[in-house]
Amino acid sequence: MRWEVASVPAILDCVAAGIGHAALGEDALQIYERPERLVTTPFAKADIQSTLCLVTPTSKRATPLMQKTAGVLMRMVGRRADRV
Repeated sequence: MRWEVASVPAILDCVAAGIGHAALGEDALQIYERPERLVTTPFAKADIQSTLCLVTPTSKRATPLMQKTAGVLMRMVGRRADRV
């Protein structure tokens, strides 16, 4: 079973309960109310990359704002927006 949890405190509650692991920035740990329930292991000089997806509805034509946003995001990552 897989779950996607978007709230940092909820993610840390799941980790503390033994339901998975998390890779988070150090600042996320500073807001957690019960840090003694967690074990942290820093990544040393990790070259971490992530995938950014721009998701748009297929049932609607892209608005000018959506097109502009897609263009800005694609320029930020060095790619051309082909589908929006």
